[in-house]
Amino acid sequence: MGTIDTNTLSVRAIEETNFGVTPTSPTLQELRVTGDSLVPAKNTITSNIIRNDASVDSILRTLIQMSGGLPIEVVYGAEFELFLTGLMRSTIVSAFEAGTISVAIDTPGVGQATITGSGTAFLTSLTTDAVGAMIRMWDDAASIGVGKIESITDTVIVVTDANSSFSAVTGDANEQVDVRYIRNGTAMRSYSIEEEVISDAPVSYFAVSTGARVSGLSLSLSAEGLLTGEWTFDGLDLVSDSAKISGSTVTPALDTKPLSASGDVNEIWEGEVYNNCITDLSISITNNPRTQAVVGQVTPKGIGFGRFTPTGSVSFFKADNVLLDKLRNHTASAIDIFGTDQDGNLIIISIPQIRYTDGGDEKSGPDSDVMFASGWGAERDPNMGTAGHMMQFSLFPAAKLT
Repeated sequence: MGTIDTNTLSVRAIEETNFGVTPTSPTLQELRVTGDSLVPAKNTITSNIIRNDASVDSILRTLIQMSGGLPIEVVYGAEFELFLTGLMRSTIVSAFEAGTISVAIDTPGVGQATITGSGTAFLTSLTTDAVGAMIRMWDDAASIGVGKIESITDTVIVVTDANSSFSAVTGDANEQVDVRYIRNGTAMRSYSIEEEVISDAPVSYFAVSTGARVSGLSLSLSAEGLLTGEWTFDGLDLVSDSAKISGSTVTPALDTKPLSASGDVNEIWEGEVYNNCITDLSISITNNPRTQAVVGQVTPKGIGFGRFTPTGSVSFFKADNVLLDKLRNHTASAIDIFGTDQDGNLIIISIPQIRYTDGGDEKSGPDSDVMFASGWGAERDPNMGTAGHMMQFSLFPAAKLT
């Protein structure tokens, strides 16, 4: 009997139009993963019939569904965005406005810039819902700043620029502002996921999951490490097969590179203030899934979701009492994480309103640094957009939007 090496693993997926039904002749998106724990999760019940030979009478199957995770190194591109829309229960908003646009640095070092359009109506392409969104500014082909929109009118956009990344610009009709983001919503999505491994023979073995909902995403960032994560799923079923999905084709993954903590995660804001003292940061997002089992069906009727709930933890080198006071006084704060890969693609993770929930200063012993470490939970920020949201991912390609 032959063996199968994990290095032969391929994972591909597509969003379903109808829950639990793989689209006909689908174009699957190839996914880059660091592992795979998708399984047909089975529930059983043991009969309580009493036998005079002291034997177990029977073990019966009560439910079978798909469950598990796909660990990843976070990379920019369609493979990340595919499941991100399912996690966030929403769609990506993409818009730009080009023209004669100037930038003034209000007070250098204070962390604010004003973008002014001359004959350019920002609200033609953007909307007031963009308040709280990250904006990327271009002067010809050069990116000259990224910041968070505080306010927007037809002619003026005021942005938070916590690390003074913007450059002053006098508009000459070659400028452009871009927004591209996704925020948490309520639209349910599901996926079909195909796994393939190849034996020594060589023979390909397949497994197909259907009705897979993205129940969560965990992210982890540590000094000298990579931004890593794991998608978690709950779905209707996972079935083995000897052949690929009928009529399917595959879109290859991009060659974008992972984000390193030291070289690519180039900025973190805490409370909209640039902070270069963070050593560890974790984010755990759950959609609080529930399996909807019914009589007369061995697989679930559906997979329901509850509240969208981000939580996590963070550790800082202690520099002052600001964070300790936020914890003690239950003061709202925020976290924004900026990652730029080797090609110039940009991923920004924003949690606009958090509360530190536990922890405090840590003095572990002699010859060590005093740390502030705390758990945190997120709550709805009524000022993000027109409806209020809990979380936002901004996703900018290396070149300006077209």
